[in-house]
Amino acid sequence: MKLSKSSNKATYYIDLSYGCSQRPLDNSRQANLQVLPATFSASDDILFCPPSLLSECDIARREKEALDLVDIQNRLNITDKELSEFELELEYGVTNRKSSFRADYNLTENAENRLPIKSSNQGKKIELPSRRSTEKNVALGDKRKKKSVKSPKKDPTLKHGTRKRVSEMLRSELAKSMSNVRALSDAVKKDVASIQWMCRGLVKNEERYPGAQHRLKSWGTHQIVLATKYLILVAEANAYSRWKALMMVAREKEKRMKYLQYQGLRKLGHATHHVGIRYISGRWLRWGKVVLHYRKVERQRLEYKSAVIIQNLCRSVSAKIVAFYMKQLREIRSATFLQAFVRRICALRVYRTLQHERKLRNASVVIQCAYRCYHALHSLYQLRVSRVRRNSSIDVQRLFRGMRGRKVARTFADKRRIFNAACNIQSLWRGIHGREKANARKLFVKRNNASIVIQAFVRGSLSTKKVKMLRLEAERLIVLQKRMSVKLQRAYRSHRKIVLTKLEMVTQVALARRKFRAAARIQSLFRGVQARVLFSAMMEEHFNIMVTNARRWQETWGEDVNCWYYYDTETEQTLWEPPASGYTKSDTRLVLQDGSVVDDPWSEQAEIVHAKCDDCDEAIATRQCDQCGDKYCSACYTRAHPKGGRRELHTYVHIGPIECEECSQKQAKKWCTMCDGPFCLSCFEKMHSRGYRSLHAYCNIYKSGNISPRAWGPDGSAAGMFVPGSTYDAGNNTMDGGEWYDGDEEEFTEHEYDKFYEDGDPSGIYDGVWSTHYDEEGNAYYYNSETGESLYDYPDT
Repeated sequence: MKLSKSSNKATYYIDLSYGCSQRPLDNSRQANLQVLPATFSASDDILFCPPSLLSECDIARREKEALDLVDIQNRLNITDKELSEFELELEYGVTNRKSSFRADYNLTENAENRLPIKSSNQGKKIELPSRRSTEKNVALGDKRKKKSVKSPKKDPTLKHGTRKRVSEMLRSELAKSMSNVRALSDAVKKDVASIQWMCRGLVKNEERYPGAQHRLKSWGTHQIVLATKYLILVAEANAYSRWKALMMVAREKEKRMKYLQYQGLRKLGHATHHVGIRYISGRWLRWGKVVLHYRKVERQRLEYKSAVIIQNLCRSVSAKIVAFYMKQLREIRSATFLQAFVRRICALRVYRTLQHERKLRNASVVIQCAYRCYHALHSLYQLRVSRVRRNSSIDVQRLFRGMRGRKVARTFADKRRIFNAACNIQSLWRGIHGREKANARKLFVKRNNASIVIQAFVRGSLSTKKVKMLRLEAERLIVLQKRMSVKLQRAYRSHRKIVLTKLEMVTQVALARRKFRAAARIQSLFRGVQARVLFSAMMEEHFNIMVTNARRWQETWGEDVNCWYYYDTETEQTLWEPPASGYTKSDTRLVLQDGSVVDDPWSEQAEIVHAKCDDCDEAIATRQCDQCGDKYCSACYTRAHPKGGRRELHTYVHIGPIECEECSQKQAKKWCTMCDGPFCLSCFEKMHSRGYRSLHAYCNIYKSGNISPRAWGPDGSAAGMFVPGSTYDAGNNTMDGGEWYDGDEEEFTEHEYDKFYEDGDPSGIYDGVWSTHYDEEGNAYYYNSETGESLYDYPDT
């Protein structure tokens, strides 16, 4: 029988005539081939040659049998004697066995029994008798040929006798080896006894033979080690001889099994002449199904083993991570304890140093008081003497200073007149240059908006084409997935129960972990809120202290000396340098201790901005009724002025911070230039997330309620200047927080440019000592009020 595979399609032809498959099939023979209804595997077909084609190959079959017999004899290195023995045993096994498995077992048992086994101690060859001698096999073969007498069933009896003889011979060999070991152990014991006797004599004569006892002990130990090594080598030799004999048996068994397979295939060809093609094809199909079943079982076993290995690796990695974090936590706690101990020692040292300095300062004050009393009496006497001299000199100095002052005044008046003329010329030139810049900026904004519209149209067309392609690809993918899902359902259903069990276990573990994490999360949130409340209270208290200290000192202009000085309203003390605790500027703004400049929160204007609602007394008032005169938040104003009532026609003005136009609850942060309305951050993102509204520009709204005139695009680029609408009062739309500018956009831009250049942006961002201003070209820069430094980049500090 031969399996041949075609090149175009994986189709196997089973040639049952042995020799017919050596040459290609002609058209008539291929037409007579029968195709089985089932396949050998998922992709290969099995085709059988019908018996009608075997009649023309009888002569070739016999010739091929002889050639194949010589070929298998050469490949397996089988001699003529072994070949004849295999044939006799095969014929006897076929007539007497009940199944093919029994014949295979008899052949392997006969091969094992005839193998020589070497004794490890004597080195002799012990030939184990075969189950049947050659004469018996020949006699049995003759009886089989005559078919007159049935072969006796001596197989179990012979098998039992052979095992008995083998066990007796093994026992004899074991007894011989045990006797050798006993003799060797007796000799060792005698040597040890003689050494002990010699050691006792040497103990008595230790002075005469020094060191002999130690050498004898070393020699005895060495002899025992040698005897032990000899026993180990003997055991290893026994094991090696047994292993070698088993390897010979295995090779002999493998050789017999291959020859048996060859003979079985050859005899299967003869059997096909008497058995129907349908019966053989059915047997082959059942064999193929069994093979596929075993392949499936092996694949499932490998998958389960792989899953177990992956789970072990994952659990080991997670355990290592937990151990690492536990170790890190212990190190952090140890470091925290050491830091607290060191800081306590440093604080004690600082406290002792301050106590010592306080004692020294008290002693110096006592000494200074005594010295100042003496110095005051002496200076009083000198003052009386010098008063007469000073009165005379004052008259002379007064006349001289009057003459010099009039001369300086004339010079200062001339310089002031020249300076005013230069300022007028510069202001005119800068106004012309600023208007040119503003016109160029308007043209750039128009071109930029036009390019954005064109880009949006092109990108929309490209995205439409891409969506169509993706839809077609998705449809093809759905069809492919439907086909694959049919194949995958079988494997899924077989593993369904195992997966459900694992999912239940994973769900329980995940639920326990989620509960633990949720508890930890709730605790952390509560502690965070508690800490933030405490920190905000501390910061508010610190801010109130700084505001109190800043309100204590007042910045005042000295007309006598033409400079600023600082006056303490409580102690009436004056300083030329700004106090470190803060002060109040001449424009009523406060310079705090940390250098930040803020509006006075306790002034009347601040009370108006941060006034509470008169109705609920909780929310900040954002509207003031013109007729009622009361301040309301948005919700309370709607309830107090319902539709259909007498107060429906009341008007109001906005006060305090600008509220969101959409939700009317949060403070507005951005003013949309196209919608012309204020929004909080969340509402602005929600209303301008898609469509044409995503292209709207916006202006920033500061905490003071002022709206920045600079507009910004959605991508962060400048979008020109913008004047908010009349939805809110004039105070919210001014650039300097004061009066309303009534004019068109061009005049407003020029006015804005001049204000920015001369005074800076009063509504700009102020961060500590840094404030925001704009240069001649309209670019923002940051100015440090302490050092006088200017930066175009946002300062890090």
